Amino acid sequence: MKRMKTTLLIMTIIGLLTAGVVSQAAAAGTDVLFTYQPGGNMGMPAADALPIRLGLLTLDPADEGPKPHVDYALRVTDSDGQAVFAGGPFHEHEGRFEAVIGPLPAGTYTVEVKAEPTMDTPEELHFPAIEKSFSMDVMEFEAAGSANLDISLPDAPEAGVGTELVFSIEDEGGSPIIHTDNMVIITRDDTVVYQATNTHIHTPPFAMTYTFPEPGHYHVYFTSTPTPMRASVDFPVTSLRVDVDVQ
Repeated sequence: MKRMKTTLLIMTIIGLLTAGVVSQAAAAGTDVLFTYQPGGNMGMPAADALPIRLGLLTLDPADEGPKPHVDYALRVTDSDGQAVFAGGPFHEHEGRFEAVIGPLPAGTYTVEVKAEPTMDTPEELHFPAIEKSFSMDVMEFEAAGSANLDISLPDAPEAGVGTELVFSIEDEGGSPIIHTDNMVIITRDDTVVYQATNTHIHTPPFAMTYTFPEPGHYHVYFTSTPTPMRASVDFPVTSLRVDVDVQ
């Protein structure tokens, strides 16, 4: 009996040590990536007159895919250390976090991030809490034109049938504006049923197919901003809403 207890104790210790090795191996290389658009991941600053989309991603070192069920805490401060945005924990089922903030005055900002696993994160993918800080530059921006937006779709869309929506962005002379960052939101009864927070359009028009789930009255919102240093026209944030009755 004594020998059995000793064997069990040794096996338990080995098991704990092995678990520690596995945990460290799973955590090794785990990282949080940060991007901001317009700018950031394309080597350009954001613009002080435009909303900024922040993106966070916690990577699984095994396959470089996002870790599931991650909680993020986020704090953005200006050069004086004053917070311009803070919040959390934000739970992300797929490990990807997005937030649209600003516009912010021109300057350099510090983005502080904390990412940690939750009870829903698979045990083999757990990792120690990660705290990182990133720098974000915002440049001065001055609108030098305007944009005309349009959304076209069939007169009587049917529920359950794919409907093509076409989005166009033109300057005052009717020419397409190249390189824009756009947001599309579709709502029904004040509930968001579809959202695309960052759709970059090289050359409009841009077409997408959406299947309205049920008959009823919908709103389609289209918001466009010029991509800094790339757009053919620097226009202010412009939005359009179209009412849609689905049969």
